Formats: sequence, structure tokens, C-alpha cells
Amino acid sequence: MASTYNFYQHPDFEMMRPYWEQYRDLFEGKHKVMTSSKYLPYHQLELQRENQDATLNFPTSAVRQRSELRAIRVQNTNYTNFICPILDIWKGLYFRKDVYLSEDALEMLGDALNDIDGEGCSLQGFLRDEIFENDYLYGRPIILVDAPSADTNDPRAYFTILDPLSVKDWHQDETGKLQFIRWEYVAIPERQSPQDEPKEKLFTRILQLTERGFTSAIYSAEKDDYTAEVKAWHLEQEPIEITGFDSLPIVWKRFGESAVKDYSEEILRHHKLESSLDNGLAAQAWQRLYATGIDNTDAGQVAALTAYTLFLLPEGGTMGQVEPAEPQALERRIARQQDLIFRKAMRQLRALPSDSRAVQAAETLREEQNNMISIIKSRLNDYQVILNDALYFYALYMGVETRGEYEIKLDDDITDQDISQTLMLFQALQTDFRQLPETKKQFLKAMIKDAPIADVPAAMVEVDSANFETPQASRLLQALAGE
Repeated sequence: MASTYNFYQHPDFEMMRPYWEQYRDLFEGKHKVMTSSKYLPYHQLELQRENQDATLNFPTSAVRQRSELRAIRVQNTNYTNFICPILDIWKGLYFRKDVYLSEDALEMLGDALNDIDGEGCSLQGFLRDEIFENDYLYGRPIILVDAPSADTNDPRAYFTILDPLSVKDWHQDETGKLQFIRWEYVAIPERQSPQDEPKEKLFTRILQLTERGFTSAIYSAEKDDYTAEVKAWHLEQEPIEITGFDSLPIVWKRFGESAVKDYSEEILRHHKLESSLDNGLAAQAWQRLYATGIDNTDAGQVAALTAYTLFLLPEGGTMGQVEPAEPQALERRIARQQDLIFRKAMRQLRALPSDSRAVQAAETLREEQNNMISIIKSRLNDYQVILNDALYFYALYMGVETRGEYEIKLDDDITDQDISQTLMLFQALQTDFRQLPETKKQFLKAMIKDAPIADVPAAMVEVDSANFETPQASRLLQALAGE
């Protein structure tokens, strides 16, 4: 019987995991995740209180109705992703110019400059889309410098970003030097023929420092064990020793903080508010009529009512209309929430609200711009150190021991004009979010669905492309709302 191995998770990982998972989910914005109870809590009418239902002898239809209410609410909820466009604006400010490499660095990298990760990503793209993105989301970019085979005479080294949520354990000595690191990943093992079913398998890789270099070992576990806290690992590949290294080829920023942390809770609050508004408008998209004075036990009366609501009512019945709720209060609250999100994302907490007519003091603006410039310069310096450390390990794989002649520099010449242009982009983005509110689109779509329109799909497309800030659209919405 093959030996099994047990590994553990670092306390820092366990402490940060729920926060990192939240930042990841807000960034990815997957519908199934963002409409789960974790981010969209149940309303009181949606709760499945099985014990209480049984005690009070609630009919099965009531329990089923709760499930249907939840399903309708989920269907009418759309998550607005703020992080992606905000992140793109920051990337444009940080990396306006390409990285500078010394001649020796250019010669050593060669074609790898445009394929630094072995998957077609350039060094500039890797810095922007991998290092910066992970630093912005998690505050912890982790770069592995590796080579596919240690037996090749001319190994092709490459950079790989490690997701902080995959790096489960590590250890540093009293000087802070990394002694070992362990991360997990899912992959499909090699297949011998097309008839072999592609099955995902869970792997973990461990790099451990030795006197001559470091060892690399790979273990595997069944995919079903992926969510288990304790997994039975089997040795997949015997440890391989790579010599000539005095430290592990890992470059990381361990004590950084996520930039999303500043406004993640505001995004979640906006998500719940927007869901309430979308569902309220969708529920009011049809005229709701109700009847009074009718005996519900009389099947004939009920049949007549449902079949001829607009033409025939049983004797003694009267009709009334449920007036729609006013959404203006929710819309104003959502607008304020969006304003707060962008102010925090821009690190302008003292900025005036977007609907304010007051003018911010020049000294305050200057102070905030200087603060933003200093933060950007500090981060660019961090990225420069990270890239040069990674380049050092790359040089070791390539058999180059001299470090000083191989250098990468980042342009940190950030001016007040650059900051002003970036703030204008943020303001334009904020305006876009308000000009194209999803709630109004959902309102129109719900009405179009049951309207006698010949080409319903074309009408849906027209709604998606509409600008609801135009006078014509505003009048249309007011007419539909009966204003």
C-alpha cells in the first residue's frame, strides 16, 4: 500500500482566506456566486423553515412558494462589477510607459521578453495583469521563477504568478528567509489516448531549501478531497534537487494590503440595494389586480375570475388595483452608494459628493493629489524590486551569476496632470454607471416580455443599448410608470 502524507495550512492563510475569497468573488462577479446566500441574504419570506413548517402544519405549497420566490429574486438580480473598470483605470496610470531593461537584461531574455510566462504574456503584460492585479486584489503578489526541466542544458525559465488562495503553507526562519512553500492546483494528468477520460486531479507542490539549492516534490490527491480540510496525499513525483540557488526562487510581497478592502463592503451594500430595486421594479412590471367579496371555496367563481378577469366578475365581486411602490428612495440611496464607492476607490474620502455644488478647497485637492502620487511611487518601487529579484532567479536558471548588470527600471514620473486625467476618467466612469442603470432596463424588459410585440429579442437589444438619460427615454419611463 502506498504511503500517504498529511500537510497543513499556515495560520496566516486561514486568517486571510475569507477576505481574499470575498475580494476574488467581487472581482470575478460570477452570477451563481453573487446570488448565493453569502452575498445575497435570504428575505424572511424566502427562508426554508422546515421544522416550523412541520410544527405549524404549513401546506407544501407554502414551502414551495418560498423556493419560487428565491428563484425569481435570483433571476432578477444582476451584479454590477465596479472593480474591473476601476482596476483598468489604475493600470493605465501606473503603466503608461513600458518597463526599461538594461542591454544585458534584454540580451539574456531575448524572445522571452514577449513570452515571460510560457503562455504568450509579455513582461509588461505580466507586470500589469498578474503582479499589479494580485497586489491590488490581495496585497500579496507571489511570483515563482521556474523551468520545465532541470535536466536540459539550456533550460527555458519563466515567471508564474501564484494565487494567494492556492499557497497554503510556508515557513520562514528568524531572518525572514523562506525555508519552504507549498501550494495546491488542479490539473488533468497526461492521457495515453483520446479514449481516456479527462479527469481533474488535485496536486500540491513543495519547494524546500537545502544546503546546495532546493528540492521540488509533487503530491496528488483525488479531486473529491479538494474541499476537505485534511487530505490523503500520495507522492506523485520523487523530489528533484536543483543546485546553485541560495534561496527559493519565490518573490513575494508578504505584508501588503488589498486596495479592494477599502470599498468591498460598500460594493456588497450596493449589490443588495440594487437587487431590491431590480426585483421591486420587475414585480411591478404588470398591472396587478385583486378581487374582494368572492368565496375562494367556490371553484366556479374562482374559474370565472381567472378566465375572464377583465370582462366578467362573479356576483358580489369587486376589483381593485395594487399601487406600485415608489422606487425613488432606493434610487437615491444607490446613487449615494455609487458615489461613496468611487470616492474610496480613488482614495478621496474627503472629496465632496458628486451632486454637491460646492467647490473643494485648492489646498485639499493638492494634498490629496500629493498623497496619491506618493502611494503610486511607493508601489512602483515595490514592483521594480520584485521584477529585479525575479530577474535574478531567471539569470541563475540561465547560468548567469552576475546580478548588477541585469536590471529593470520602472518610470515613476507621475505628475499632477496624470492624476487629474485619472480622476476625470473615474468621474466619467461614475457617470456611465448612472446613465445606464440596470434597474430601468430590467423594468422595461419585464414589460416587453409579455407585451404584444412581434420581435421581442430585437426590443430587448434596443433596451440594452438605450441611454436612459435622454429626455425621450425619461418621458417613456414616466409614462410606463403612470406618472
